[in-house]
Formats: sequence, C-alpha cells, structure tokens
Amino acid sequence: MRTILQIGFLAILMMSQVPMAFSSTITSITMEVYPTSGDITTEITLQVRGVPYTGGFLTVAKDYPVLYVYYDDKIIESRVKPITKSRGYGDFSDYEASWDIIVHIPNEHPYSELGPHTIRVVAEASDSTKTSATKTFQVVNYFPPPEWWSDLPPELLDHITGPRGQTGETGPAGLKGDPGAPGEAYPKEALYYSVGASTLALLISLYSVMKRRR
Repeated sequence: MRTILQIGFLAILMMSQVPMAFSSTITSITMEVYPTSGDITTEITLQVRGVPYTGGFLTVAKDYPVLYVYYDDKIIESRVKPITKSRGYGDFSDYEASWDIIVHIPNEHPYSELGPHTIRVVAEASDSTKTSATKTFQVVNYFPPPEWWSDLPPELLDHITGPRGQTGETGPAGLKGDPGAPGEAYPKEALYYSVGASTLALLISLYSVMKRRR
C-alpha cells in the first residue's frame, strides 16, 4: 500500500511540473521592413520575430501560430506557416517562431498611389490568441493599373504615347520551309476503273451522236 501511495505521489508531482497544454499561445511580435520605400516592382522583405511562444508537451506542428499580412485594408498573405525553433525538446517544450516573407504592393487603386501606406502583420495561435505589429511603407513611384489605361480616350492615349512613327520597309522573305512528305501512290485498280469508266462514257456519247445523224 505504501508503495502504491509513493507511485501516486510521484505521478502527481510529475504532472504538476509538466505543462498540460493542448494548444499554443502567442504573446507579442515585432516586425522589420526592408526597404521602407519603393513601388509595385519592389520586393519588400518582412522579418517578423517575437518573444517565445508557449506550447506544451502535446504541442505539434499544426498548433504553431500562423501569420496574416495586410497592406492598408487589403490582405495580401494568409495563414503563413512559421519557421520554428525549439528551446529544448522539440514538440515537448516551448518554442520560438519567426517569419521571413517577401511581398509586393498591389497594383490597384488606391494601394499603389504615392504616399505612406500601412503594412500590418497579425499572428494567430491555435488557442485563438492574437498579436500584431505595424510598419509604414512609402510609395515613391506611381504605376497606374492596367485597367486605368483602357478607360482613357484614344486622343489622350495618342497624346501620351506620341505620334506614330513612319512604317519601315518590308523585310526580306523568310527561309523556305522544309519539304512536305511525299503523297501516297494512286492505286492501280482505281486508275484502271476510272479510265475504263471514262472510255465507256465516251463511246456511249459517240454512239448516241451517230444514231441521231442517221
């Protein structure tokens, strides 16, 4: 009986020291943006880091936080998986998570207009806790979206693009193509039949003419 009590006491002691977490929790994150200005062609690198994210002895990959990226009020990345780094024993301990993401400015109004825009990242853990970080990106060159050009009057497009240049001389003819494959030989039987039918038709016509002349 004493042995059973000792085993039970040890089990309770061990359970009290092992975190009984079935999901992950996120506390805070930071973000750096490189570069901080550009246009729709600029590759923007987001480096998202944070204090350790607490897991438990049952924490597995599906429980790691995911990241959402917003540009102003438009979401441009969704449920991005983190790069995880254990602080001890893999899935059986706490861990740290980080994200390195490359994004581009949406080429649509008003997101590509000149001026400051907000990049916001939101990390969400499996226990529904969330935390976010925000930075500013400055658009310094403006490229109108494709649909903007299609709505312009033809006269204005001609003014923007300038007068059409003179038509150049016709270039030399291209190289001659490869010769085609030889056709199939005409069957002799069909040839004989065709000649015979033609001859018979001719004889019948001559006979009819001669009969009428009599």
